[in-house]
Amino acid sequence: MDIALSPKLAELTALDWLVLFVTSGDNPNLSAVVPDEVAAVVKRVASVGDLPKKSGETKQLLGLSESLPKRILLVGLGPAEDVKSCEQERYRLFSIAARALCDQPKRELAWVLPEVSGDQLDDSEQLELAAMAIESGVQSQAVYQQELKKHPYQKVTLIGSSAGDEKAVASGRAMGRAINLARDLINRTAEEVTPTAFANRASAVASTVGVTCQIFDEPQLRAERMNSMLGVARGSEEPPRMVKLEYQGNGDAPFIGLVGKGVTYDSGGLSIKPTDSMKTMKSDMSGAATVLGVMQAVAELKLPVNLRCYMGLAENMISGKSYRVGDVLTARNGTTIEVLNV
Repeated sequence: MDIALSPKLAELTALDWLVLFVTSGDNPNLSAVVPDEVAAVVKRVASVGDLPKKSGETKQLLGLSESLPKRILLVGLGPAEDVKSCEQERYRLFSIAARALCDQPKRELAWVLPEVSGDQLDDSEQLELAAMAIESGVQSQAVYQQELKKHPYQKVTLIGSSAGDEKAVASGRAMGRAINLARDLINRTAEEVTPTAFANRASAVASTVGVTCQIFDEPQLRAERMNSMLGVARGSEEPPRMVKLEYQGNGDAPFIGLVGKGVTYDSGGLSIKPTDSMKTMKSDMSGAATVLGVMQAVAELKLPVNLRCYMGLAENMISGKSYRVGDVLTARNGTTIEVLNV
């Protein structure tokens, strides 16, 4: 998938979709780069009250003349006086736009980015958010379905005042890939993402982005006195693992530490959870997946920081070896923990 930059729209008729971000009302604010013939269509839609009225609403314009793009998607910004240029709102709108048109493969799009106002966001940051939304928005979350319902675009051209800022696009795409990595691990089954399998995936990521990786197996965890984690894993046939990743991008500066919870399945142990509560317990390793995604992005972008990431990986299951309510576990730092079902 190609994400390109351009200061202006060109070859309108070659586009499968043109995406415009518009305010509601009779006089939508359109970028100066929007060609007159396209602006005329949008204003005609506005005159009959058919523009998206709320932020995040969309409207598809089809059956356009041969001199225009094949189709136009209008994404609502809301009333002009209420438009927000903050990071969270722009990313939300860009994600809506990215997901809206990826149901078919090999589409070519152009986005005319909205104007940035105030001091919450600049043009480069907006480009970064757009690239991140596109990279993550077209990634299917249905990892086991045979028929894909989302497809990467052939090409998306971002039209905006910071055209030429390739670094912002590269940064956004790296963060989008990190999001996709975390989501992929979270969406897969606990049968597939065991502590060992997660550790192997982390090792592969570390090798790809060039960070050091250390995997602690069960004997090493015992030697490190990590008894509370070993207690959780005791009832499962799947052995626990701990992954330590290290990236040094800022010399002798202090390290930032991130710790991610990696319970790859949490049945509740002897205090077993109700069925409805167990449905999502394969995602009890979301913290570890997030930490792994963060490390991937940091290393890809070669950020000037020192970062250590720890992922404790275990499965909490039921067996004759499971820890019991009333047991007392001793953590590595000497803290004693009484197991209670509360």
